[in-house]
Amino acid sequence: MKTILYLGALFLFIFKGFGGSEYYGISDNGLTGYIDSHGDVLVEPQFETGSGVTSMGSAWVTKDEKQYFLDVPTGQKTRIPAGLSVIPIAWRGYYIFVEDGVEGIIHFSGEVVLEANEQFSLLTWLRGMNSNGVFYLKDEGGRKEFFTIGKEGKKIIKFPTDENVKLASTKYFISSDKDKNYKLWKKLEDGWTPLFKTTYRIGLPSEDRVLFRCAENSKYGFLDLEGEEAFSQRFPIANDFVNGYALISEKSGDGRRNYFINRDGEKIIFLPEDVSVLHTANFQKGLEIAIIRKGEFYGVFTMNETFLIKPYQDFVWRDVTYEGLDLILIRNDEEMAWFNLKGEMVWQSEGFKLRTEAP
Repeated sequence: MKTILYLGALFLFIFKGFGGSEYYGISDNGLTGYIDSHGDVLVEPQFETGSGVTSMGSAWVTKDEKQYFLDVPTGQKTRIPAGLSVIPIAWRGYYIFVEDGVEGIIHFSGEVVLEANEQFSLLTWLRGMNSNGVFYLKDEGGRKEFFTIGKEGKKIIKFPTDENVKLASTKYFISSDKDKNYKLWKKLEDGWTPLFKTTYRIGLPSEDRVLFRCAENSKYGFLDLEGEEAFSQRFPIANDFVNGYALISEKSGDGRRNYFINRDGEKIIFLPEDVSVLHTANFQKGLEIAIIRKGEFYGVFTMNETFLIKPYQDFVWRDVTYEGLDLILIRNDEEMAWFNLKGEMVWQSEGFKLRTEAP
């Protein structure tokens, strides 16, 4: 196989793809191909468009106005049936498609797992991806049918309750009764068991902490898995715990103050007043850093309260990615560079300029 020794003519445009894939997209003269993490070319640039690569090694590509699923390690293509429009947002090799304005689910092998269904949508797909792959359909009465997808195809999840199931993952689910009491259940080896019941509106547990909202004052707090308040503090805006930290936001003068708390509710890390955290989903995988925004510019903030990359880097938000190589991708217009977690530039395209001041 050909190995890329330098990227002069080739433009590396996608990092690791979806869910920690070891494959990368490259572009040469407007055509897309794929390489592995060693720089070996697996698929020569030949596609008009191409998506990121899933953890299963699949990508969505187009060629000669036809859609295909590509198995990147083998280079094998599977034609997507005419009439289906695939949205390249994937989960473990499964994609959402649209047929006559209605969404469904298809595997990269070409097998349709969920026929186009009016009760399914892109929003439920995204929510399912964030719930460890538990998706749902709503019936006319608003009740939800939850299911997973895998080697066996679509598999319905049966919950041991007649109450309305509000949220679910593979480990927990939340039900509510007609009086709007909420109950948290946990999956054990021999089935589901209820953990506690509360009048608070709750979310699914994250790191043994349950985010809740108080109806009386609309403030947020945290419960433990026994339904007791983990600490007494309440917050105007709060997010789930990730790697031992939860992002909190509250008003401060004419703006907002953002900081992190630990599992005991202690305020431990404050961001500068003119800095906001864009998305806590990118504060993950043990990397104690967060993508932040300052005015119209972006940067990377470390949990030891220093700027890894100062917040004057003009890059497109959707092209910033964390992944297993502990690298950060920064894009200025059509140019880009990679940085390691020491803030050192490890690769840059020819025209990339690191902006340390707002232009």
